[in-house]
Amino acid sequence: MDTNEEDKMDTAKNINDLRTEAASAGDMAQVKICDRALSGDTEAIEECARVIAVAAAMTPPPEIDWYQTDGEHGEKIGYIMSENGGYFFTWAESLDEIVESLDPDVMDAPDFSMSYADDEIRRRIGDSPVELRELIAEK
Repeated sequence: MDTNEEDKMDTAKNINDLRTEAASAGDMAQVKICDRALSGDTEAIEECARVIAVAAAMTPPPEIDWYQTDGEHGEKIGYIMSENGGYFFTWAESLDEIVESLDPDVMDAPDFSMSYADDEIRRRIGDSPVELRELIAEK
């Protein structure tokens, strides 16, 4: 897959996430704009990009507790959180396995999407979580 195709997939994912959030909030006008954007309407894509950028600028990034506890089998558990709740994750051999382990906190439900948590963990860890795993192993 070339970079252009990946960018289109990321854009569609972000617009889909915006559409989901808008629908949850009852903002049907934004849902319609997202639907047009997902159909390829250039003006609607630009409007969605603007809304996403404004929301990102207003939203403080979640905090990450890289090591919160040990799991039942000795695995290291981290937690990505906002003010209201978050997601647990398990340290694994690959970044994909780490983000695939994201699990919403049932006691303090997250107020941000799992895809946002996935993006933040990927952004902060990058492609080589080895250094962080070594730090966590020391705890």
